[in-house]
Amino acid sequence: MNLQIHLLYINSSNQLVEKVKKLSSNTWESVTLEDAVKKGPEPNSRLAGAAYNFDGGWNPEGSQWVYYTTRDSNDAKEGITEIRRTPGGSWNTESVLPQKWGQILLATSLAVTIVRGRNPVVFPKPRFGYLFV
Repeated sequence: MNLQIHLLYINSSNQLVEKVKKLSSNTWESVTLEDAVKKGPEPNSRLAGAAYNFDGGWNPEGSQWVYYTTRDSNDAKEGITEIRRTPGGSWNTESVLPQKWGQILLATSLAVTIVRGRNPVVFPKPRFGYLFV
């Protein structure tokens, strides 16, 4: 079995970076990310991620998700972007709340969990407490 650990972080150049640790050799390797993924997060963004890997049922091969805040180039309001993939695949990018840009606080921490094949994202909403997506 080829076990790996995937680490994603925002570097000092404000770009998303992915490293993979191969447990069999105890080595870290860099992963090349597409520009749309690499340059997506806002500099003040906080990452939240989740993985799903169970035998049978919903996507038995497993999946990975990462969420971060991004800025809309048209109106400069922030929103949430989701990147996701299955093992061996490339990242797919999607705006999770395109109709709700600007409803999150700058430098907000996001939280995500996976329950029965659903992955709600939680973030503070100005003047209204928390918003579950």
